Amino acid sequence: MLQAQLKDKTPTMLIGYFDDVVMPRNSMVMICRDNTDEDKGTKMSPDTVLSKAADVRYTNLTINWMAPEDATEPIEFVLSVMGKDSEWYAIYKSEPLKLKHFPVSTRECATTKSCFRYCVKGDPSKCMAHNARYMATFEYNKNKTEITIVVGGQLMDTQGYLAVGFTDDHKHMKHTDIAACYLEDNQTVAIKHLLLNGINEGVLDNAQGDLTLDKSDIDGDYVWCSFTREVSPDNDNDKHTNLELMKPTYFYYFWGAKIETRFILPERSQIKRSKSAIKHDSDSFNVIHSSAG
Repeated sequence: MLQAQLKDKTPTMLIGYFDDVVMPRNSMVMICRDNTDEDKGTKMSPDTVLSKAADVRYTNLTINWMAPEDATEPIEFVLSVMGKDSEWYAIYKSEPLKLKHFPVSTRECATTKSCFRYCVKGDPSKCMAHNARYMATFEYNKNKTEITIVVGGQLMDTQGYLAVGFTDDHKHMKHTDIAACYLEDNQTVAIKHLLLNGINEGVLDNAQGDLTLDKSDIDGDYVWCSFTREVSPDNDNDKHTNLELMKPTYFYYFWGAKIETRFILPERSQIKRSKSAIKHDSDSFNVIHSSAG
């Protein structure tokens, strides 16, 4: 029996849940924690994996576990093993693990930040953060003079990039301000400020003003960038150095190929955008957009 527990908690506190879609043969999931949300009609997720004896000797089992959003205390995985006919019983514990809070928290989505996520298959409304191929979040500071943007997802090709763009022209994408997250030398996360002069342009141009990477993360083939932008330009010379989110703006989300220093724009059908123009002081900002297919 395998569980994830908060370390040194009495009584035992189970945390996170196991993916019941991909499960080893002769294994099953179950719920052992108290269903405190049962009266609210909330479906509880499996927190325990059981694996029974098999006719073959296992060399290893692979099981996927999803971490909780708000864990701050160390976690340990606890494996309980019972011998044949209950002749013996043993408990094994992993080293304590502390969760990293980056790349991004999704708890504030639709409350203090706007979020977009894309899943390859399925119903867009059921595209959860942990299944997303691409995700972006946007959060203003208190005075709404700056916006913190996190963009990331699966970078299946190390020569590719993930991008978020902004423009008021949803037909031709003229003067689209773009930030691209990519791998430099196949191992270092970097961010690039780019400009698109129109949807018919095949290559993204370099934009004025460099972007500063606040945080970054690499998790397998997933890459993340976090950066902060000013909401409005200071003068006409900086027109494309800053975002212009004081007026209604369409948010664009896409990923493409990078050939040496050139960022190639994908086909229009592969570019996603917000359903409507978003204004920084509108309630429509704090929504969760999702797409699939």
